[in-house]
Amino acid sequence: MPASLPSPEEALPGAAACSQKGAVGTWRKSMPLLVIAAFFALAVAVISPAGDFPLNDDWSYGEAVRTFLQTGKFVMPTVCAAGFLHILWGALFCQLAGFSYENLRWSSLIVSLLGAWAFYLTLRYCRLRIREALFLSLLYAGNPIMINLAFGFMSDSTALALVCAFFVLLVLSIRQGSRLLVLASMLTLLAAISIRQSAVIFALCAPALFLVNWKPRQKGSFASAAEAPALLDSSALLLSLLFLVLPLLSAFSVDNWLMGREAAGQSIANHYGLARTAHRQFLQSLWQEPGQSWPLFLAACGDVLSYLGIFSLPVLFAWSALPVVLGKNRRQWSGGAGIVLLASFLITAASALITVFQRHRLMPFCENVWRVTSVGAQGLMGIAIAGLRRGHKNFLTALSYLCAWHLLACFLALAWLSLRRLRQGPASFVRSSRSGGGQTALRLVILLSFLAALGFLSVETLVRCTDRYYLIGLVPALMVLGYALSLVKVRLNQPLPWLALLLYLTYSLFAGQDYMASNRARWLCLNRLEESGISYKEIDGGAEYNIVRGLDIYASHYRGAPPRDTWRWWPIRGEKYIVSFSTIPDYDLLFSQSYFSLLTMSEHKVFALKQVEKP
Repeated sequence: MPASLPSPEEALPGAAACSQKGAVGTWRKSMPLLVIAAFFALAVAVISPAGDFPLNDDWSYGEAVRTFLQTGKFVMPTVCAAGFLHILWGALFCQLAGFSYENLRWSSLIVSLLGAWAFYLTLRYCRLRIREALFLSLLYAGNPIMINLAFGFMSDSTALALVCAFFVLLVLSIRQGSRLLVLASMLTLLAAISIRQSAVIFALCAPALFLVNWKPRQKGSFASAAEAPALLDSSALLLSLLFLVLPLLSAFSVDNWLMGREAAGQSIANHYGLARTAHRQFLQSLWQEPGQSWPLFLAACGDVLSYLGIFSLPVLFAWSALPVVLGKNRRQWSGGAGIVLLASFLITAASALITVFQRHRLMPFCENVWRVTSVGAQGLMGIAIAGLRRGHKNFLTALSYLCAWHLLACFLALAWLSLRRLRQGPASFVRSSRSGGGQTALRLVILLSFLAALGFLSVETLVRCTDRYYLIGLVPALMVLGYALSLVKVRLNQPLPWLALLLYLTYSLFAGQDYMASNRARWLCLNRLEESGISYKEIDGGAEYNIVRGLDIYASHYRGAPPRDTWRWWPIRGEKYIVSFSTIPDYDLLFSQSYFSLLTMSEHKVFALKQVEKP
């Protein structure tokens, strides 16, 4: 841990007097970080990052790294994220060990581990107990989509790690009243924006800085009520404005660059601009056609809450929301439990009714979060694992809305408790925050970051969303749940939530193994075809293979002959030979490659097929 930052135990008031000494105290502090690292080591052993081939869309970032190493120029083909520091991070690893997609995957694994560590420290600085902080950190790191990203080279992993670093610096700056740390957190946020511009939403945490006393004081001490300056003192105002304006300017600059750049011989504006226009049109419709747009927005909010809720499913088994909404701390609530319970139920129910009965959609609303293998299969003929049946979808939909209610109840509980402080006036609100070591400011950071993520992802859901995009809201969602746990003194030391977490992590590892094993088998088939003298121009090996063999094809609209043209979304050059997860009519089997899936505990095959020659 850097010498300039205090440990979580040192940052908490009064902790120095009861901290353990010697080797026992050191082990207690480092044990959770070692457990998180052990989980990643287990993931490497079970899944294995081996294989020099791209996955999903990481070919775009991988080829940018290759170009940067060869020419020193930053050229990134056809993506909607800037990826600056992500490319440099990958280039660092390849500069040391040579370019390969396997080395790029190692860079993602390491940065994902660093992000999980940062998230754990964030929770500890928010005064969560070690057990609860470790539980939520493993839940973050072991998310099935997070594991899928860690074993690729998608920019999400690096951007999310920087978001976690941003939160740990921001929370610590509030705890210590340090201007230097809040500026460091802002720079970290700018770095995240330079990779994925959607991180700009967390600049909306700026109002929380009004509630912090930035007066210099000794380490470990907190401002008293008497020390609290006026609500809008010039120091807090300037810092908050910088915290809000600079990220917005950064996102604006990235947006202009994306709209103006060219990659692979075509303008990226044709792709990025379409999404940008769709966002603007929907936001305008909220004012121009409110009767039509707001119900859609409410339904989308339910979609987002469902994904974030099911991402945090093991917490549900601790029933953390029930003690809150049922009024365990009645002195704090003063009748608010009924309001929170009713509001959370009505919002969740209204969203579910619109989505299920009006929009006729069932979970998974976007991609299948529980079947990450489908992510790879979508760029290849055939599906490795069959989709969910209607009954399973109904159950998953009901479970996801239960999780959505659970998360929303915790959020509304925090909001209610924070608003109650305003009954004595803004000055009392500020004093209570500063005399309590910045707890109200921390609470406001959690509330604002969650609201920002919910609003952004709801619009994104209606425009163009896949389940990995929801991960940007996972950190504030888990912070909401963790803070609710701490408020009502619910501890995650019961066996049921830990058993649920163990099953959750096991599923993620098994799904990741299936994903990597199936793609390794796929690329073995492709390499075998090329080694036999077959040109890549005659092979449809799926989206990643076709594009990596020549980026010029990306703009092509050729999808092959009917009926196969309707089965593909990706471009092809030829289809005399096809590598697929299933057999295809009018194609003979040349050979197959077997792989074992831990997800189904059975053996599967990838097929190399040749088109039947017509007489």
